[in-house]
Amino acid sequence: MYLYVYGVIENELAYPPFPVGIKGTKLFPLKYGNITALVGDIRTSKIRPERQHLKLHEEVIKEFMKRGTILPVSFGTIAERMQIGRLMEHNYKSLRDCLSRYSGKVEMFLRLVWDVENIYKYFVENHPDLREEATSLFSEGMPSQWEKIELGKLFESLLKEEREKYTQKVQKALSAFCHESKELKVSGEKNILRLVCLIDKTGEERFCKGVEELAEGFSDTHSFEITGPWPLYNFCHVHLAAQERGRHYVLSR
Repeated sequence: MYLYVYGVIENELAYPPFPVGIKGTKLFPLKYGNITALVGDIRTSKIRPERQHLKLHEEVIKEFMKRGTILPVSFGTIAERMQIGRLMEHNYKSLRDCLSRYSGKVEMFLRLVWDVENIYKYFVENHPDLREEATSLFSEGMPSQWEKIELGKLFESLLKEEREKYTQKVQKALSAFCHESKELKVSGEKNILRLVCLIDKTGEERFCKGVEELAEGFSDTHSFEITGPWPLYNFCHVHLAAQERGRHYVLSR
């Protein structure tokens, strides 16, 4: 029999009622020392990331977020009972330290975008160097492929420069409202930054007000988006690993 692992919590949070897990299975606590792994029986060593399964996984995490601090384990982490017990023993100190360090904290997600219809046109209008280069290239007909590539490089360089400038500005301003912040990878030309911020669970309103104050200093061409609170997926880098009889078992987020 395999066990599906949802997360790790303090022993005092492991009280009923326990929510229903994936495939309608019941959750139960698996304790070691003063920490508890939240697990549920499952009849397979692998599970597909279907929407219904992902939803139930997140609902379990959110339920225990209401009770206190949970170190979430990534979707699809499955192992045998003895393996999980050995992993908890092998990684007890790091788990214990992580629970203590992040007690009472959650993550907030912040995104800043250029709220414009055409980002290239916006940059041409607001960056003289790019405007002059584009005007020069197209004034004598269609530019060559190489010239287009060089113009694109200038545009990308300005995008990077602007993103770095705004990221520094936002992180500096939010340092008064969160313990830490981390940059996440951005995709899409209109995205300026994606930050995940570590705050106290009781500090959500203060954080949101801080972002509102920050946004007042930006123009209408910028738009802020806040979501959360979320589990500690980005700040608590728990990597549980143990070597046994030549096989490497991993329980990680």
